[in-house]
Amino acid sequence: MGLGLLGFQTTVSRPVTLSGIGVHSGADVSITFNPAEAGTGVVFQRVHENGDVTELKAVSSQVGNTDLCTVLGFSPAHSVATIEHVMAAVYALGLDNVVIEVSGAEMPIMDGSSVPFVEAIDRSVSFLSASSAATSASPSRFVSSMAVPGASSVPMTARASKSRSISNAR
Repeated sequence: MGLGLLGFQTTVSRPVTLSGIGVHSGADVSITFNPAEAGTGVVFQRVHENGDVTELKAVSSQVGNTDLCTVLGFSPAHSVATIEHVMAAVYALGLDNVVIEVSGAEMPIMDGSSVPFVEAIDRSVSFLSASSAATSASPSRFVSSMAVPGASSVPMTARASKSRSISNAR
């Protein structure tokens, strides 16, 4: 549950790049989280050395393998692997729309958690109305609590690993 209930979608306000080593391949890899229009969803773009781009939406129908990690795509030459920590960060921050450019076959392992991704992205989240361009805004301007049937109210807090409360600060 997030700002989508209020007619808003989220993206990053500017490109955010991280670099590291692929845990399975040992190869240097960089990823860039790019802003995306409302309705885009989470899209991975694997940029090959020759400049070709393989685009994969982060949806269950695109999951090709889950033996040692989650792989989007069905051909090793046209897939991206080890997406779990990146997807955890995207979910934790409530991002609805983002294009993630990847310079290799898998995500960088960083410290083995989603924390480096969350920390890098956290400062650049923007809110989109369902039909407008991205605007930077604070979630505190939108929600203090949410009514849930059978409960008096449920406080809304950010889903990131850092504790951020959402209040009605003016």
